[in-house]
Amino acid sequence: MQGNNPDVLKFVGYFGQGSHISSERALTLKDIYYRRPVPYKYNQEILNYELDADEFQRMIDEDVTNGLIPFWFGFSYGNTFSAAVDITQRAIDICKKHKVWINVDAAFLGSTWISERFRPPL
Repeated sequence: MQGNNPDVLKFVGYFGQGSHISSERALTLKDIYYRRPVPYKYNQEILNYELDADEFQRMIDEDVTNGLIPFWFGFSYGNTFSAAVDITQRAIDICKKHKVWINVDAAFLGSTWISERFRPPL
């Protein structure tokens, strides 16, 4: 795409409603007009909030129907309001289906993910 492509005006960026404000600010700085927070729902099994993947799918379907182009999702691996983890296999599958770029902010809980996966054997 060239820098003057009018399709850029149709780009939509998504982020979890509890994500750090930097996700929305990044979209603002890149002049992305359509910035959509995806709501969370409480999951009784994990006793915490999680991204509402059904609503995310509905939002993307609506945006595509309206001629918009989903292009980016700013996931949080542990947001600061509830330590919720946005990124799930279902959300990844939705992004893959629509060729949405995945960005993961892991500033809050990222070290726990790394320590669990790379812990040396005892």
